[in-house]
Amino acid sequence: DGNAYCGEFHGIKNENQYRVYRSIIAILAAFVVMSGVNYSIIFSHILDKRRRMLAVSRVCGCTGIKSIIIYMVEIMSVSLITLAGGMLIFIYGILPKIKSTFEYIEYYLNTKVYIELALIYIGILIVIYLILVLRYTGKTPVRLMKEV
Repeated sequence: DGNAYCGEFHGIKNENQYRVYRSIIAILAAFVVMSGVNYSIIFSHILDKRRRMLAVSRVCGCTGIKSIIIYMVEIMSVSLITLAGGMLIFIYGILPKIKSTFEYIEYYLNTKVYIELALIYIGILIVIYLILVLRYTGKTPVRLMKEV
């Protein structure tokens, strides 16, 4: 319902406190988006370096769909592993240190929020990575070899 109720303040509206935590969650969401863009930049360089390999595999019979699936599985697996590692670092390394400053942060950063942020992150990555991978796999092997 938009109101924050915590422990000894049960029943007392504290919009200021709620606004602070909502801002923290918005900042975390912005970091998620920036992380997705950062990964796409990194993986675009990797795909640039693999143009020749993609061209050879396409000549040998690898279809465009197969190459899309191969690249998406590889890129998403790396991204999901780093997502899990980053969340563990945040939950067990950073969160305990900021609890003293933000007393009720655990009430706002619960499992539901972590899942929502992870789904937003994964959704953004899928869209960005598909655009990135389609840009490379849509080219003919001859064009890929000429661009190397």
